[in-house]
Amino acid sequence: MYITATCRIASLYRSQLFSQRLRSLLAFALALYTCTHGVLTGVPACVAQETNEIQILSEATAARLAKTEGPLQLNSLKTLSGEAAAALAAHTGSLYLQGLERLDSTCAAELAKHKGDLHLESVKFIDPDAAEHLVKVDGDLYLNSLFISDNVPGKATRIF
Repeated sequence: MYITATCRIASLYRSQLFSQRLRSLLAFALALYTCTHGVLTGVPACVAQETNEIQILSEATAARLAKTEGPLQLNSLKTLSGEAAAALAAHTGSLYLQGLERLDSTCAAELAKHKGDLHLESVKFIDPDAAEHLVKVDGDLYLNSLFISDNVPGKATRIF
């Protein structure tokens, strides 16, 4: 009886582990399909987790991701090109770019065209031109630890 119960527990554990791996694989496949073949509507939360792990974003991938409905989380991005920012600006809904620490005026000008909330909580430094662009955001703008610098060493002003 003990051996039978142990085998059942081991079998259950293996099936749960298999199920978790299968869900993870399906989430990855769906994210990959979305990025390469177009966008699916009603993308589940598992895909948001996959997009949240993107560290390098091309303009083409940004354009595909911008077509997704609902929030778009790209919190692992440390840098963003002006072209990718322009593509992301087409997204409607909350846009999370919480990995960015710096934002130049080109990216700020493009992101200001975004329709929805813009989450830039990690941005620490922007130049005055970028700040002027960001006030045009059509939605809520989230900045938690921002300094505005006029490129004079030691002369950055803490805003938040």
